[in-house]
Amino acid sequence: MRFGPTSLQVSSVLAKGLKRPKLRTDLRISEQTVAGEISYVVKNHETNSYNRYGATEYQLLSLCDGTRTAAEIAKVMYEKDPDLTTSEADVLDFFQKLPNQDRQFVVLAGAAHSVVFSNTRRQLWHVMQGWMTMPPGLSAQKV
Repeated sequence: MRFGPTSLQVSSVLAKGLKRPKLRTDLRISEQTVAGEISYVVKNHETNSYNRYGATEYQLLSLCDGTRTAAEIAKVMYEKDPDLTTSEADVLDFFQKLPNQDRQFVVLAGAAHSVVFSNTRRQLWHVMQGWMTMPPGLSAQKV
Protein backbone atom coordinates (compact mmCIF):
# COMPACT_ATOMS: atom_id res chain seq x y z
CA MET A 1 0.00 0.00 0.00
CA ARG A 2 1.24 3.48 -0.77
CA PHE A 3 0.30 6.73 0.92
CA GLY A 4 0.61 10.19 -0.53
CA PRO A 5 3.33 12.66 0.44
CA THR A 6 3.00 13.98 3.97
CA SER A 7 4.37 16.78 6.06
CA LEU A 8 2.60 16.45 9.40
CA GLN A 9 4.42 16.23 12.70
CA VAL A 10 3.31 13.80 15.36
CA SER A 11 3.53 14.25 19.10
CA SER A 12 6.49 13.55 21.32
CA VAL A 13 5.21 10.02 21.89
CA LEU A 14 6.45 9.02 18.44
CA ALA A 15 9.26 11.55 18.52
CA LYS A 16 10.84 9.86 21.54
CA GLY A 17 10.91 6.46 19.90
CA LEU A 18 8.04 4.88 21.78
CA LYS A 19 5.84 2.36 20.01
CA ARG A 20 2.43 4.01 20.36
CA PRO A 21 2.19 7.10 18.13
CA LYS A 22 -0.10 9.92 19.12
CA LEU A 23 -1.27 12.83 17.02
CA ARG A 24 -0.45 16.23 18.47
CA THR A 25 -3.37 17.86 20.26
CA ASP A 26 -2.67 21.39 19.00
CA LEU A 27 -3.41 20.52 15.35
CA ARG A 28 -6.69 21.68 13.79
CA ILE A 29 -8.29 19.33 11.26
CA SER A 30 -11.09 20.25 8.87
CA GLU A 31 -12.86 18.15 6.26
CA GLN A 32 -13.12 19.65 2.78
CA THR A 33 -14.55 18.53 -0.53
CA VAL A 34 -12.52 19.51 -3.59
CA ALA A 35 -13.61 18.39 -7.07
CA GLY A 36 -15.95 15.85 -5.51
CA GLU A 37 -13.22 14.23 -3.39
CA ILE A 38 -13.09 14.46 0.38
CA SER A 39 -9.79 15.57 1.85
CA TYR A 40 -8.64 16.66 5.28
CA VAL A 41 -6.69 19.84 5.91
CA VAL A 42 -4.47 19.91 8.97
CA LYS A 43 -3.33 23.26 10.34
CA ASN A 44 -0.15 23.37 12.39
CA HIS A 45 -0.35 26.48 14.60
CA GLU A 46 3.36 26.26 15.47
CA THR A 47 4.48 26.83 11.89
CA ASN A 48 1.20 28.35 10.61
CA SER A 49 1.23 25.78 7.81
CA TYR A 50 -1.50 23.66 6.23
CA ASN A 51 -1.29 20.12 4.90
CA ARG A 52 -3.89 18.24 2.87
CA TYR A 53 -4.43 14.49 3.32
CA GLY A 54 -6.61 12.00 1.56
CA ALA A 55 -9.19 9.84 3.32
CA THR A 56 -6.80 6.89 3.77
CA GLU A 57 -4.01 8.99 5.27
CA TYR A 58 -6.48 10.72 7.58
CA GLN A 59 -7.93 7.38 8.66
CA LEU A 60 -4.42 6.21 9.59
CA LEU A 61 -3.64 9.47 11.42
CA SER A 62 -6.91 9.29 13.34
CA LEU A 63 -5.83 5.90 14.71
CA CYS A 64 -2.71 7.50 16.23
CA ASP A 65 -4.23 8.06 19.65
CA GLY A 66 -1.40 6.75 21.81
CA THR A 67 -3.08 3.42 22.54
CA ARG A 68 -2.07 1.37 19.47
CA THR A 69 1.22 0.11 18.07
CA ALA A 70 2.03 0.35 14.36
CA ALA A 71 1.02 -3.30 13.95
CA GLU A 72 -2.32 -2.68 15.67
CA ILE A 73 -2.95 0.36 13.47
CA ALA A 74 -2.24 -1.77 10.37
CA LYS A 75 -4.66 -4.42 11.64
CA VAL A 76 -7.45 -1.88 12.22
CA MET A 77 -6.83 -0.35 8.78
CA TYR A 78 -7.11 -3.81 7.21
CA GLU A 79 -10.28 -4.59 9.16
CA LYS A 80 -11.89 -1.34 7.97
CA ASP A 81 -10.88 -1.89 4.34
CA PRO A 82 -9.47 -5.35 3.41
CA ASP A 83 -8.65 -4.10 -0.11
CA LEU A 84 -5.90 -1.85 1.32
CA THR A 85 -3.76 -4.72 2.68
CA THR A 86 -1.96 -2.35 5.03
CA SER A 87 1.03 -3.91 6.81
CA GLU A 88 3.05 -2.75 9.80
CA ALA A 89 5.86 -1.86 7.37
CA ASP A 90 3.43 0.40 5.45
CA VAL A 91 2.46 2.22 8.64
CA LEU A 92 6.10 2.64 9.68
CA ASP A 93 6.96 3.89 6.18
CA PHE A 94 4.15 6.44 6.47
CA PHE A 95 5.56 7.62 9.83
CA GLN A 96 9.04 7.93 8.29
CA LYS A 97 7.64 10.40 5.76
CA LEU A 98 6.42 12.68 8.53
CA PRO A 99 9.05 15.41 8.93
CA ASN A 100 9.79 15.27 12.63
CA GLN A 101 13.55 15.18 12.92
CA ASP A 102 13.67 14.11 16.56
CA ARG A 103 11.95 10.74 16.23
CA GLN A 104 13.41 7.27 16.41
CA PHE A 105 11.66 3.94 16.07
CA VAL A 106 13.52 1.11 17.72
CA VAL A 107 12.84 -2.61 17.47
CA LEU A 108 14.37 -4.70 20.23
CA ALA A 109 14.64 -8.29 19.04
CA GLY A 110 13.35 -10.82 21.55
CA ALA A 111 11.86 -8.17 23.83
CA ALA A 112 8.84 -9.03 25.94
CA HIS A 113 5.79 -6.82 26.41
CA SER A 114 7.26 -5.45 29.64
CA VAL A 115 10.74 -4.61 28.38
CA VAL A 116 11.76 -2.77 31.53
CA PHE A 117 11.62 -6.02 33.50
CA SER A 118 12.67 -8.48 30.78
CA ASN A 119 16.02 -10.08 30.03
CA THR A 120 16.52 -7.53 27.24
CA ARG A 121 16.16 -4.51 29.52
CA ARG A 122 19.82 -3.59 29.06
CA GLN A 123 19.15 -3.13 25.34
CA LEU A 124 16.28 -0.79 26.20
CA TRP A 125 18.40 1.27 28.60
CA HIS A 126 21.21 1.42 26.04
CA VAL A 127 18.84 2.76 23.36
CA MET A 128 17.24 5.23 25.78
CA GLN A 129 20.60 6.52 26.95
CA GLY A 130 21.71 6.94 23.34
CA TRP A 131 18.60 8.97 22.55
CA MET A 132 18.87 11.10 25.71
CA THR A 133 22.52 11.96 25.05
CA MET A 134 22.08 12.68 21.34
CA PRO A 135 23.13 16.20 20.30
CA PRO A 136 20.28 18.56 19.37
CA GLY A 137 18.85 18.06 15.90
CA LEU A 138 18.23 20.68 13.26
CA SER A 139 14.73 21.34 14.58
CA ALA A 140 16.18 22.45 17.95
CA GLN A 141 18.84 24.77 16.51
CA LYS A 142 18.23 28.50 16.32
CA VAL A 143 19.31 30.26 13.18
